[in-house]
Formats: sequence, structure tokens, C-alpha cells
Amino acid sequence: MADSAYKPDWTLLLLSSLILFGPYYTYDLPGLLTESADAPLSLPRGVLYALYSLPNIITPAPLGRMLDAYNPERVAIALAALTVAGQGLCTLETRTGWKRMAVGRVLLGVGGEGLGVAQSHITTSHTPATHLSLFLSLNLSLARLGTVSTDLLTPTLPHSTANIVAFLTCVISLLCTMGIYTRASAQRGATSNERNIGMKELLQTMSKEFWFLCLAMCCLYATITGFATIHTPFLTERYFREKPTTAAQQTYLPDTLSTVLTPVFGYLLSCASASATARFRPMITPHQLLLATTILFTGSHALLTTTSSHALLYTSLFLLGVGYAGLVSLWTLIAHHADNSGCIGSVFGLTTTLMNATLSLTPLALAAMSSFSVSYTTIEFGFTLLGAAALIFAVLSLPKGKLKSSDPYLAVDREEVEVELDRMVDREEWKSIRLDTVASFAS
Repeated sequence: MADSAYKPDWTLLLLSSLILFGPYYTYDLPGLLTESADAPLSLPRGVLYALYSLPNIITPAPLGRMLDAYNPERVAIALAALTVAGQGLCTLETRTGWKRMAVGRVLLGVGGEGLGVAQSHITTSHTPATHLSLFLSLNLSLARLGTVSTDLLTPTLPHSTANIVAFLTCVISLLCTMGIYTRASAQRGATSNERNIGMKELLQTMSKEFWFLCLAMCCLYATITGFATIHTPFLTERYFREKPTTAAQQTYLPDTLSTVLTPVFGYLLSCASASATARFRPMITPHQLLLATTILFTGSHALLTTTSSHALLYTSLFLLGVGYAGLVSLWTLIAHHADNSGCIGSVFGLTTTLMNATLSLTPLALAAMSSFSVSYTTIEFGFTLLGAAALIFAVLSLPKGKLKSSDPYLAVDREEVEVELDRMVDREEWKSIRLDTVASFAS
């Protein structure tokens, strides 16, 4: 999207951010519900997470192509309706209603992950490159309020009440998608103008750096999903004996930090230098943030593996929160590849498919480990190794194998800059701009 005289549509941004509030709230319900003899879970936690993620190994890729071919706002409404139906089934679940719960989690997964692809498509389509990093970060930051809310509320609520609250959050998401359709219809035609190529051609056009980036992100998402699955029993066993509710609530710290820091990282990453009126260049590049994020994940899980100190526990959770924010902000790199390919929905769908393969396999792997009585400390050590693997893939994803300040994502269109500089001369605005900054734009 062109950025000439661009004025952010904050209403559209807010609505786009809130469409994921419901899916983010409902995703971690199985890991936070406190199981007891009076309120047993219908299915094991690992199975409930897998039911959410497993179908999405396949569905996001065709959904992405659908978003490229048809009106993405209408597709988003249909996906939000699926989340409402899915959580509705979970809300009606009884002790013997495991089938209903299973179907509900599948619908939640398909609708929720599809909404994530739709949100990225809508935001990327309505936002110029100079603002995209910031807006994607704001989107995901506001959406993560759903995760923070469920961290704090769900462990204190009975199962039935927790599911009703989750159902209402999905209804809010549906209403927001309807608001987006109403607002965006005036700015967008009935169909998308994106390219709609075959999956084989798309796979061939993506660079090896893109695939290494995906592998690094898969490793990091595996640690997130794994820790979300085991954090309650692990923290109860190691730090909060006989206090499972307290243990379950501890993830509020990384979730809150990531919510607060994600827009900060988005602002730092924002390609403001592409606008000649900007007074600064980005302080960090996306690839630098990728390296820092992998180091934070590796260090935090290494601390959780080796210590039982409460002080170091909160240090680890703090590092995880900063790492979570960094990881969420890295979707900017995916957006860059998507925008360059001309198939925004298809690339986001493909990437989401890879992430969901990770989200599906991780709980199943943890369930298999539990059946062999593998300790939680050993599992945490495995998360440390995943962080180290992510660091290796991050290095391989760097442009030409080197970390450069001239990140390709931050490339400036020289012609656009010169046109804007000419306009500034006409408006006699040179006096308000530092000469060294202007020189850096023109070089």
C-alpha cells in the first residue's frame, strides 16, 4: 500500500486487534483449568491442545489462498463464527461430553488460526511498509490481552463459568469482524487484487532465508506451547508445592510483559526511514531482534532448568516475556516476504501452517514423554536445546550470512525519498530537519 499522506485508521486497527481476543483467551483454557475430582477435564490437556492445533497443519494454507481470491473481511466473519460455535460446544460440555469438547476445540482451532491469517492480511493490505511493523505489533499486543486475562481469571473460576466467559470473548471477536467489514468495504473492492498462484509455484519463489526464519520461529513456538502445557505442574512441583492455582497464574508476568513490549519493539522496528520526514532510523533491525530473541529463550529456559530460587524464577519469566514480545514482533519479517511475493494471504497461511504443525506435535511429544515418566526438569532442558537450535537457524536466515545494519527489510525507495525531499523544499521545511539525517536518507 502506498504511504503518501497516509493517515492511520485507528478504528480499523482497534477492531482488527480485537478479533483475536477471543481465540487468544480460549487457547490456553486447558492448561489453566484447575483439575479436581469434582471437576475433571473431559480429555487430557495435551489432547485438547492438539485438537486445537492439529487441523491447522492443513487449513491455513488454503484459507490464505481464499483470502487472496475473495473479500478477506467476509472470510474473517465466517472464521469468527466458527470460533463462537466451537467455544459454544465447549461451554455446553459435561463430564460425559468429551465428543462435544473435541469437536469444539477443532472448530476453535480452525476459526482462531484462520482469523490470525485474516488479521495479518487485512492489516498488511491497509498499511504502508513504513507503518507495518508498528501496526502488526499493536495488533498482536492488544490480542495478547486475551492471554493475560485468561491467565488471571481462569484459575479462579469454576469450569462452567470459565467456559461461559470464554464464549463471550469469542462473541466480541465476531462483532469486531463485522465492524471491520463495514468499515473496510468503503476502502476496498468486493474482491482482493492480490496474486493467486498455485502452492507449488509459491514454494519455489520463497528464498532459503525465509525457510530458515520459519524453522527458527517453529523452535521458539515449540518452547512457548510446551511451557504453556506443563507450566502448572512444573511450577507446582518445583516452586509452589500444594499451590496449583498460584503456579497457574505465574505466566501472567511473561504474558503481560509481551503485551506491553510488543508495540515498543514494533515502533523500534518501524521502517520510519522510508519517510523523508522521519527524524530517526530504526534502532534495531528485525534480524538483530531475531538473534536477541533466540538468546533470551535459551537463557530463560536454562535458568528454569538449573535453579529452584524464586528470585531466578521471576528473572526467567521476565526474560521469557521480553522474548515473547520479540517473537511476536518478528511476524514483520513474514509480512515483508508476503508483501514481496504479492500473495499476502498465501504466505501468511503457509507460515501459520508450519507454526501450527509445531503447536500440534509439541503437546503430543510431551504426552509421550509423560507416559515414560520423563521429569519436568528434563523437558525444560529440551526447551533449552530448542532455543539453541533456533539461534542456529536465525544465523542461517541472515541476508548473505551476515548481520548488517542495512537489513533488506529496511530498504529505502530512493525515488520516493527524492520526491518527498523536493516537496519539503517547496514548503521550506529544511530548517526543521537535521542535515545529517537528510544526508543519510539521500545516500
